[in-house]
Amino acid sequence: MATENLYDIWAKRNPKFETHFEEKLLRLFTDYGVGSSELREAKGKTYELYIYAFFVGLYADKKRELASDTKTLGQPIQY
Repeated sequence: MATENLYDIWAKRNPKFETHFEEKLLRLFTDYGVGSSELREAKGKTYELYIYAFFVGLYADKKRELASDTKTLGQPIQY
């Protein structure tokens, strides 16, 4: 059986975020409420913000558990 590489494992994740960041960061930086033709671009911006946060934590060598009040970004990163 072939083992999955790190990218494949990561791509299948459906990222979670703390709900209090939805107004403060996600809606502010991803333009929710755009027209349907621009919705895909807005979703891409959401994942960009998630990836930036991942690398900030990685390079700062910090890990923080999420609070209990969370939401998912909607679909796995690979899509």
